Amino acid sequence: MKGQQKFLYLAIRTVRKLAPVYLGVLSALITLELLLRVWSVVVVSKYTSMTSASPDDFVVLTLGESTTAGVTEDVWPVQLGRLLEKKYPAIPIRIVNKAVPGTNTSILVGNLERQIKEIHPDIIVSMMGINDAQRNNTESPVFVPNTTQDKFISQRFFRTGWRLIRLAAGRFFDLTINQNADKLNKKAEQYRISGEFELSEKYFLRCISLEPDNPNHYVMLAITYLDMRRLNEAERMLLKAKDVAPTAEGVYTELGNYYRDYGKLELAEEMFQIALVINPEYGLAYGAYATLLHWYKNDPETARGMYEKSIALHPDLIAPYFELADIYRNAHRYDDAMLLYEEVLRREPDNKLAKREIANTRGIKSGGVALGASVFAGETIRESMSQMTVDNYIKMIHLASRYHIPVVAVQYPLTSVESLQALTDEISRSPGVKVKVADNQKNFQEALKNVGYRALFTDYFGGNFGHTTHEGSRLIAESASRAVEEFLTPQTTRK
Repeated sequence: MKGQQKFLYLAIRTVRKLAPVYLGVLSALITLELLLRVWSVVVVSKYTSMTSASPDDFVVLTLGESTTAGVTEDVWPVQLGRLLEKKYPAIPIRIVNKAVPGTNTSILVGNLERQIKEIHPDIIVSMMGINDAQRNNTESPVFVPNTTQDKFISQRFFRTGWRLIRLAAGRFFDLTINQNADKLNKKAEQYRISGEFELSEKYFLRCISLEPDNPNHYVMLAITYLDMRRLNEAERMLLKAKDVAPTAEGVYTELGNYYRDYGKLELAEEMFQIALVINPEYGLAYGAYATLLHWYKNDPETARGMYEKSIALHPDLIAPYFELADIYRNAHRYDDAMLLYEEVLRREPDNKLAKREIANTRGIKSGGVALGASVFAGETIRESMSQMTVDNYIKMIHLASRYHIPVVAVQYPLTSVESLQALTDEISRSPGVKVKVADNQKNFQEALKNVGYRALFTDYFGGNFGHTTHEGSRLIAESASRAVEEFLTPQTTRK
């Protein structure tokens, strides 16, 4: 009995001693949580009160891939700006186009919050996802919005703190103990594809410190910088790779790709030529050089020979088959184009684009009007969005809503809007979300009946659509403008 009394006495005494400590810790956590909440409100308020160059500007941030970035001149974001300026002359409209040719949605969304803080857009207009099917070999992070999860005091602190501890522990282990540059390089590339560019940069820099004479690390870091739109640093890394490996044909090819994509065509051609002097059997250089000649210098005949050479040297690369088939089809060599699509299906039996192109080419060969207008007019293409596209649209829209920015999601030409509409309808049920969809199916179908395929598109990269001409871009701009106008009111402009 005495033993039990003594134990109870010691327990009460311990509780009394520790109670102030527990209360102090609890008070600190509650205080920290309240400070975090006040800080978050201040940050958002500060953002919403900040302005761009002019406080009266209505800033439109456009996102997308090559069709939005501008493979052809007078792309739809430019025409969107003109349409809005004409209809709303009293409102200064500013278009900021952050589209990236050949990118995917993880890269676009990975850059978005930084761009929001730098540009302060009033609205985001995106047309994205076409490249996700080809690049979806790494799962994109699933975004979970902060809603009712933060209703308990200190939950945000504990959750955030635990994530930071796990993140720091994982990065510290990888970067200090793991000395395998190849493994680090692969992990860095995974982070790049999923849009975690800062981590990707750190890993590639670690690879460079471990293997400073390996040009591949510099090239991959340059690609990361291109994704981040840090163009000067990308060029510097590519030039560094050239200094490290002055006879590496792959480095010159990457430099050529960089110069080509950013308008320095003569420099690009020089780099491709050097690569082929170093290694006349380097298939990648032939394919890259052919793209320059085909799309930028309007020399399809010379490009044709280079695509053929690229396929002969690198038969496992799929893109040259489609590019060469496009040249054949434009030259009315339909049987040759069909053989190329069939070869793609032999290598990739489930390639949807090749299957569709076979049907398109058969329609053209059998008397389709204006290179396929009769095939496409009235056709409804229903395709489910890839999980990567879905995840990143959810992430983009919820991120925008945190900064009180509405979103216009633009669907590609001639493609059913059903999947995108269903997705945005679901997201719009969340508090504070403002999103509209711009449909480009019926307007393009009607135009095809009147003007023909080549008046709207320069190629067939999307299967039933391609990169748009001036007229095609105008149609996209008109549909996007109608959606933007629903948000363009005096209440949404900064005064």
